[in-house]
Amino acid sequence: MSESDTKQAAISKVIDVLFGVAVMGTVGTLIGLIMGGGIMPLASGAGLVLGGVIGFMGGRRFLVSILVGTLLGGALAWFIGKLHPSRSIPLCHAQVEEHETRWKIGECSSARSCLSLGRSS
Repeated sequence: MSESDTKQAAISKVIDVLFGVAVMGTVGTLIGLIMGGGIMPLASGAGLVLGGVIGFMGGRRFLVSILVGTLLGGALAWFIGKLHPSRSIPLCHAQVEEHETRWKIGECSSARSCLSLGRSS
């Protein structure tokens, strides 16, 4: 192996490690945000370490599959959210009062069904 081949391999290894740290660190941070509390630094750190190890071992295809899956999953969630927005949050105070009244007089089977806008029980 020549000196240029050795440099090329070292540069490729560094790029793999940095790619792994970026992908897995981002995923760990997102998981930490969702879990909340003081878990975010732990999840981010675990993602960084795992990404570095996977990158060092040459798991570029594995990391690309995680990256593509994350992007496609986020895009799908965004698309579904646009098609069917959540209706569990009342839009104004008058609607809250209307639904509470319907629940009290027995028109709804539960308070939750009364608070769902656009749906009648």
